[in-house]
Amino acid sequence: MGYRIVKCVIAGIIACSCSMGEAQASKHHLSAPTYYMAISGSLESADSVQIRGATNLPLGANIELYVAEFEGGFGVKNYSSPICVKVDKGGIFNTDLHPKSGSAFHNGGLFAVATLRFDASCKQEASVRKVLGDTGQYLGNDNYDNSFNKTWELTPGMNANPQFVETSHLHFGLLTIARIM
Repeated sequence: MGYRIVKCVIAGIIACSCSMGEAQASKHHLSAPTYYMAISGSLESADSVQIRGATNLPLGANIELYVAEFEGGFGVKNYSSPICVKVDKGGIFNTDLHPKSGSAFHNGGLFAVATLRFDASCKQEASVRKVLGDTGQYLGNDNYDNSFNKTWELTPGMNANPQFVETSHLHFGLLTIARIM
């Protein structure tokens, strides 16, 4: 009988240890070193491309989306007009894009472009500018505490982020592209 009690106690300790380990593992979350965007594009028809995206940008951030194709050595032909889509509370943004008048989407060569900008193309709300800055200057903030290098030099977080771009003089943003399948 004493042996059974010891056996039950040991089994209980093991069960508790396992469940604690699972609880601790579930608390661990992955994070990007700075802000990011990820997108995918799906050709639905000659008149429709579905764009889906995910990001860790703040709720309400406006993402500019459009469809394009490389043309010639360095040229890009836009197949759709840019539109602005807001990031939802889950960090998701989705839309359907349609070709410019006189154009049609086709298989092969098309890509989706997602850009976070701080200029006239997609205005950012005050709540987003409070977190990311009026010109996107906090996008590379490694500590997420809104301290910024006031000399306008790129911070280590900006240099580490492959999506980070200077969209115009001292206006910063993120840029990513994805092949449309």
